[in-house]
Amino acid sequence: MASIALMMATQAHSQATVVRSSGPSASTNPVGKKLAKGARVKLEAKDRVTILEKAGTRVLTGPGTYVIGSSARGPAPDRTNLLAYVSRKGALNMATTGAVRGPGDTDEGKAIPAPKLWFLDLESSGNFCLGGTGRLIVWRPEDGPDQTGWISTPGGEMAGTVTWENGSRLKSWPEDEAPLDEGQSYVFIPPAGGKGHELTFIKLEETPESLDEVADVLVANGCLGQLERLATMAEATLDMEDDATSEE
Repeated sequence: MASIALMMATQAHSQATVVRSSGPSASTNPVGKKLAKGARVKLEAKDRVTILEKAGTRVLTGPGTYVIGSSARGPAPDRTNLLAYVSRKGALNMATTGAVRGPGDTDEGKAIPAPKLWFLDLESSGNFCLGGTGRLIVWRPEDGPDQTGWISTPGGEMAGTVTWENGSRLKSWPEDEAPLDEGQSYVFIPPAGGKGHELTFIKLEETPESLDEVADVLVANGCLGQLERLATMAEATLDMEDDATSEE
């Protein structure tokens, strides 16, 4: 039994997960699809598929055929920023100190996407996975004047507010007013107003740390907004795209 479990674990970690897919073959390579090591992915012109695997990120563009787990891939990309993005480490300190600056940048007055996958941003909707323990941080992209967002139940009953102070991008979700119970749903109306975003919170027992595990957890729990954010961050950290291998 132990050998079977080990084999299953090895197979699981040899797979890659599709986190973004577009083009004529998108239905063949849907978001969430698992690709085993050695599998060939044949793409047509205008196809683009982003995958996460244990070694990092790959962006596959058509036309061409790619081999999953191929060793002939050139220099390994720097995954430091991506691993920091999916980790909860440092999130509490960031929330406490208000640290929001990027590496080597002043960032003041600039719109900055949420620096952690587990931060709730103003565009979040649908299922949202809560990573491990600790406060939920709500992130606004600009460090402008005081602003307030509103939280209501799906039925329209007010449940709380989120107010950012001048110059701050971070604010804790008001759990005393709007508890984050498993499966709890709320409607969040951002400061700009307009139609609210309905959110359903999924509590994870532990926060996965490896890239492939994070992708799997997001897919399994239907947290597709966070998966899209992960795909965007993964592509942004790539140093190069792989070349397709010809299919003989």
